[in-house]
Amino acid sequence: MTSQHTIQASPERASVGHFPKQLLQVPATMALFAAVVMCFANSYWLSAATSAVALSLSVAGLAILYGQLGLVSLCQFALVGVGGWVTLRVGHAFHPPFEISLLAGGIIASLVGLAFGLPALRLRGLYLALVTLMLAGAFQIIISAWGPTVAMVFSAAPTVRAAPCFPGPELPTERSPIFSMFALLRRSLC
Repeated sequence: MTSQHTIQASPERASVGHFPKQLLQVPATMALFAAVVMCFANSYWLSAATSAVALSLSVAGLAILYGQLGLVSLCQFALVGVGGWVTLRVGHAFHPPFEISLLAGGIIASLVGLAFGLPALRLRGLYLALVTLMLAGAFQIIISAWGPTVAMVFSAAPTVRAAPCFPGPELPTERSPIFSMFALLRRSLC
């Protein structure tokens, strides 16, 4: 190739003036939507719109990850769940103002995201998507299965005992046929 064939940056892509305007379109639309719903909706639509705005914030974070960086993360809603769970537990246990509970949930969710996200960033493509999907599944299991046990850390009444969600397996007794089958198998192997 000769020096005549050089690649020049197009002026539209290099312009910084368009970037803030494009960046502010989504939050401005969300704020307008929230204001309209807040003024004209009943309690059902207000609850549905609050959920929609909260999840659209998570989707906006996902759009930044995928659109700007090309990283596929499937753990966004799990981190929203971690933040919501912590907000709920802190609010019920210590009764602070809602803003303080929300701030605590956001801080804990960001710390959990950093703790699991920084090691996962060494991966790319399908492996990153699989690891973040497994993390989302792990968060769901931890909050669902261990929820009552972990909730006792933030419980206002520590004397209340919650029943475990998953009872342990029943062990075979000496009279059950499966016990004698395991005993014969053990004798034959030893």
